[in-house]
This record gives sequence, structure tokens and C-alpha cells, in this order.
Amino acid sequence: MKKAVVLFAGVLSMLGTHVNAGETVSVEGAGSGEIVLNASTVEVHGDDIKAYPVKGSVQSWRKKSDYLSWTVNVKSDVIKTFAIELGSTKLNGGVAAIEIDGDEVFEFEVPNTGTWKNYKTLNLGDYYLDKGIHEINVRCVSLKGKGGLMNLNGIKIND
Repeated sequence: MKKAVVLFAGVLSMLGTHVNAGETVSVEGAGSGEIVLNASTVEVHGDDIKAYPVKGSVQSWRKKSDYLSWTVNVKSDVIKTFAIELGSTKLNGGVAAIEIDGDEVFEFEVPNTGTWKNYKTLNLGDYYLDKGIHEINVRCVSLKGKGGLMNLNGIKIND
């Protein structure tokens, strides 16, 4: 696996992704200072969970042991606001967490959004990122029901 250099809104980032040698992945921020980590730039860990870069989402998250990761190189110390865009149904969901450098910084209940593809944004809060390389993981804490945790459309990180 190669690391792809990704440029967006004031931060130089290296995100784990499957690319051919010499290719550069470009991620555009949706607004001033916004970073979106999604399926096109994720590293998937597990047998069941699947990233669909064309659809822009991660789906089939049915095992607690599966998780997602991105490696980000922050150019300068900054406080960022984190949000997650997800979809789930009333018989599924559970509790998930975002970890940064191995520390759980946000834990949240995955809500019923009506359908797997009806994405809602959960605002999680602010977090201080110091200059340097950081690993951002999304992990399952617990599963509800026998279906899946969630479809993940992206993690939004804003100024």
C-alpha cells in the first residue's frame, strides 16, 4: 500500500489509500477550512467492512473488531471541530468512537436515521491537534441488533 499526498484547506495530509505509484489523490474541502475523511481515502481493517470510493461511503460494518483509519499530517497546532456523517436503521446501530493517536476522544451512539443511505451529521466537539502526524481511527464500541453498526459517509473536521 502506498501513501497518497492529499492537500486541503491549510493542512497537508497523508491519508492511507490504495493508489498506484506516482498517483496523487486530491481532496477538496467543502468550505473554508473543512477537511472530509471518507471512503476514497480510508484504510479498512477487517474482513467484513467495505469501502466504496465511488459511492463515497463505508458499508457492511457488522463486526465489532473492524475499524477504519486515516493518517493525517497537521502543518501547525490547531483546534478543530469534529462531526461524523452516518446512516443506520432502527434495528441496527450501536456505539462507536473516534480515536486520535490511540486515545478515545469522542464516543457516540449511532442514531436511527431512517435508512442506511439517509445520512445525518452528528457534531462531536472540538479537539486540539498539535503539529505532526496523527492516526485517526473509527471503532465500534458495541453493536445493537444483528445487522450492522452504520454506513459512514465521512468525518468532517472544521476550523
